[in-house]
Amino acid sequence: MPRKLRKNIRKRKRALKHPIVKLTPQQQLQQQMMNDPTMLQQMSSNPMLLNRVVGAQSGGLRAALLAKMAGYGGAADGTAYNPQSQMNLSSLKNQITDVKKSNIDIQKQISENEKKLEYDRHTKKLNELNVEKKKKEEQLKELSTEEYAKKVSEKAAEVAKMEQDVINLKNHTTQYKVLKDEEIKQKALKTYMDSDEYKKEVEANVKAEKLLQLQNQTVQYENLAQESKNNDAAMQKAMKSAEYIKANNDWLDAQANAKAAQLIGSIRQKYKRMKTVQMKL
Repeated sequence: MPRKLRKNIRKRKRALKHPIVKLTPQQQLQQQMMNDPTMLQQMSSNPMLLNRVVGAQSGGLRAALLAKMAGYGGAADGTAYNPQSQMNLSSLKNQITDVKKSNIDIQKQISENEKKLEYDRHTKKLNELNVEKKKKEEQLKELSTEEYAKKVSEKAAEVAKMEQDVINLKNHTTQYKVLKDEEIKQKALKTYMDSDEYKKEVEANVKAEKLLQLQNQTVQYENLAQESKNNDAAMQKAMKSAEYIKANNDWLDAQANAKAAQLIGSIRQKYKRMKTVQMKL
């Protein structure tokens, strides 16, 4: 047999001959609870403590602990619980019943206390509201008829001022609209006067005026010729001049008629264009 194997066997034998079990502080406390009658009684009346202690034990220890609490003895460590004590099964059931009754009574008492607190709170709030209502009634009584009339007159003046402001605003709006329309018309007219078409129309008007002056001069010449009929030489000269003037007048009349027709057409187009601009505005 190898030496290492013999050494391991010797270690195992020593460990079996001298078992050393170290318990944690929590396990030691739980072991004390399992052997303490006072703690057992507390656990029987307190289900939360019982669950905390019993739930931390293994299967065998849990059964032994429950057997101890029931009063049957035979714990895992060899100790026996006194079956003649008050911790038997019937007393445990009675205690559980008492605990349930006490819990019901406590719940009823808590419910009554809550209702009472709620009633007190509502009563206090109602009293506060009554006090506030009385204060407001006193304040209303303190207001005299003159103060009320003064407030009414101030309110009426404020309303009248608001109405006047509305009327003024409407008037300003109308004036602004009129000024705006006039400004638009002036801009349109200025744009038209700056255009080449307007300049051509002005030139045509000047030419028409010159033609008119020339026609007036021709009439004057004819009058002079009529006055000089008594003089044959003057008459012949006037006739020659009249023929020349007549031919010239015919040509000028034709030119004037053409210019007048062109001017009338341009004026009509100008009028139509101004109407279109006004309709768009």
